[in-house]
Amino acid sequence: MFHFFDDGFGGFYVVPVGPADGLLGGAVGFVFVLLMLGLGVFVKDLLVLPVIILLLAMALALAFARQSALSALTPLALPLFAYGLTSVGWTLFSATAFTEWGIVSLMAWLLVAMGILVMGGTMCAENGLSGVIFLAVMVVLWFAAFLADRNDPSAGSKVVFYTFRVIHIATAVMAAVNLIMYLWNVMKRKASLRATVYDVLMLLLGFVPLIAGGIFGGLSGGAAGSVIFVVLIAAIYAALGAASKAIGKKFGDPDSPAALLLLPFLGAGSIHFAVTANAQYLAPLRSAAHILSMLHDRPWSGFGAQAQTIVEALTGLFSLIFNFVMSLILRIFDTSIPDLGLPQLLCFALGLIVLFVAICIGEGMYDKIKKK
Repeated sequence: MFHFFDDGFGGFYVVPVGPADGLLGGAVGFVFVLLMLGLGVFVKDLLVLPVIILLLAMALALAFARQSALSALTPLALPLFAYGLTSVGWTLFSATAFTEWGIVSLMAWLLVAMGILVMGGTMCAENGLSGVIFLAVMVVLWFAAFLADRNDPSAGSKVVFYTFRVIHIATAVMAAVNLIMYLWNVMKRKASLRATVYDVLMLLLGFVPLIAGGIFGGLSGGAAGSVIFVVLIAAIYAALGAASKAIGKKFGDPDSPAALLLLPFLGAGSIHFAVTANAQYLAPLRSAAHILSMLHDRPWSGFGAQAQTIVEALTGLFSLIFNFVMSLILRIFDTSIPDLGLPQLLCFALGLIVLFVAICIGEGMYDKIKKK
C-alpha cells in the first residue's frame, strides 16, 4: 500500500501493509475509510466545489485522450486538477480555524499531503523528471494553505497566483503541441479528421439527455417519479451507447465514447453545484473567481438548471434505496430511524457511474444484435 518507488531494499512505504495483507491491512483500510467518511460528514458542504473540480479534471483527461483535434483540450485537466487539489487543502486548513470540526479538518489536511506524496512518488517512478516537477508543484500548492493562515494572509495567495501562472503557460504549450501533432499526423495520413467529427458528434449527442430532462422533468416528482425519471434517462443513455457503436462503424470503429457522452451532463451538473455550493474557502485565484462569477449569469446558469432535475431525481432514487436498506437492517433490532436524504454530490457521483454502465449496456446490446 502506498508504494512510492523501488529503492533496491524492498521499497519505501508510508503504510507498510495493504488492504489485501490480512487482518492488519484490512484494519488500516477500515480506519482510512472511517476517516474519509467522517470528513464527508463534517465538512461536506465546504468540499462540494473542490470535489466537482476534481471530477471535471478526471473527465477531461478521459474524454479527450483520443487522437482527434479535441485532444488539444486534454491538458486543461492539469490546471483543473491542480486547482481542485489546492482548494481541498485550502478548504480543510481554513476549516481548522473557522468551523467546529477543526481537529478533523486538520487530520484530513495531513491525509491529503500523504495522498500527494503517494501520487507524486508514483509519477516520479514512472515519468522521471516530469513526475518530480509535478510532485514539487503539488507540495507547494498544498503548503500554500498553511502560509495563508500566518501573519501575512497574502503570502499564500501570491504562491497560488504565481504557481498557477506557470501551470497555465505549461497548459497552453501542451495544448498547442497536441494540436500541432494531430494536424501533422493528419497531413502524414497517420490520423484522420473523421475522428474529430466523430468526437464532436458524440459530444452533441450528450446533450440529448439534458434536453429530455427539461421536457420530461415533470415526471420526477415524488419517490416513484424519481425512479421512473432516472430509468428514462438511463434508457436514453443506453440508446446513445448503441447509437455510438452504430455511428462508430462509419468512422473506423473508435473506442467507447462514454466519457464524451457524459461530459455535457457532468458540465451542466458542475455548474448547478457551482452556483449553489459554498465557495467561501476556495483557494484564491482570480481566474477561478471570474469563472465562478460568470457561471451565475445566463446562459451558463440556464445550462446548469438543465441538469438540476436529473441530479434531484438521482438524489431521490439513491435516498430511497438507502432508506429501504437501512430499514431492513434496523428491523432486525426492532428499531427505526427517520428517512435520511443523501447529499446531492454523492448521488451525482453515483449517478455518473450508473449512466456510464447504461452506456456500456447499450454498446453491448448493439454488439449482440449485430452478431445475430
